[in-house]
Amino acid sequence: MRASQSEAKVKLVTLFTFQKVYFAEHGSYTPCLENSELGTQKSDRYAIGFSGSMAEGFNCEKTADIPQALQGEVTDVIKLLTDYSGLQKDQFKLVAVGRLCPAHECVLDVWTIDQDKKMEQIQDGKRKSYPYRTMIGLVLFFLIPILIIIRKIIMRSSKPKVEAPVFTK
Repeated sequence: MRASQSEAKVKLVTLFTFQKVYFAEHGSYTPCLENSELGTQKSDRYAIGFSGSMAEGFNCEKTADIPQALQGEVTDVIKLLTDYSGLQKDQFKLVAVGRLCPAHECVLDVWTIDQDKKMEQIQDGKRKSYPYRTMIGLVLFFLIPILIIIRKIIMRSSKPKVEAPVFTK
């Protein structure tokens, strides 16, 4: 899992560098990623880039790279890209959104990087914890033996008392 998160960080730093070079040449940042190094180093787990709405006024072919593994979750991925990415003439915030484990086991992993190279994890894609499962397990672990003991006590007390026969001569 940590290796995948490292992949996201490396891709974000690659795009950070691309943005800085682009800014030095053009005086602004760009949402267009088709000329970045990312095109030759696609991620298998992370969608990386900007929201498509940031491309207004630019002639972009792509603003994000969404891998095949996330195609079933495009709506969620685009929402996260829209919520967390940003672009102005002298500022940007790139986003990486990925899946580290099956959807029913974990949430999407979300990382950002800005023009100052400040990287932040917005949402940790670790496996979901199920504290209620642990609690139910503990309750059952202690409750079942107690119920068995109570049942045995009730069974003993509900048996009819048989008195020993008295023999007379």
